[in-house]
Amino acid sequence: EHFLSLSGARVYGSLRDLGFQPENMRVLHPHQPPFGDPIEARAFETLQEEQFNSTYNNEATWENIRNHLKEFAERVDDNDIFVFYITTHGAPTFLELQRGPLLSSSALQAELERISPGFGLAYFDSCYSGDFIGRLGLPGYVLVSTTGSYLGWGDRYFSGGSYFFDNLGDPEADANIDG
Repeated sequence: EHFLSLSGARVYGSLRDLGFQPENMRVLHPHQPPFGDPIEARAFETLQEEQFNSTYNNEATWENIRNHLKEFAERVDDNDIFVFYITTHGAPTFLELQRGPLLSSSALQAELERISPGFGLAYFDSCYSGDFIGRLGLPGYVLVSTTGSYLGWGDRYFSGGSYFFDNLGDPEADANIDG
């Protein structure tokens, strides 16, 4: 299993609970995360210990995202699960990165299509993420949008991605018991 996230301490914790290993995960953030936050203390403690430990560059820039995606393109094969999760501000044609250029769907697609997992999941937690993913053509990936073609809302206490990944491995969330 391989994972690249931009932000998302709870998502990171949920995927760790599902068996994703820290050495196969990268978490990027526009600045140092609030490691002292008492709301998600366990998640931030694990995140700081396993990911924000100077092993790699955690800054959420397009250059850094691209470099990590290239790394995963070399490591991920059809026997792997690959998850890409991003939470940020968005518009129908781009996602905002706090440092550097806007992230276009065509630029992201060019990098993601080099990664050929057995199962790929790309989750976009931003305003207008439905419009954004509508511009992506990624066979072999499940594309998830939190907002469709609308403005969204999220803050440090809530994001659609947090709840999605919290429940991904919950057997009770599979009402028809088909996996």
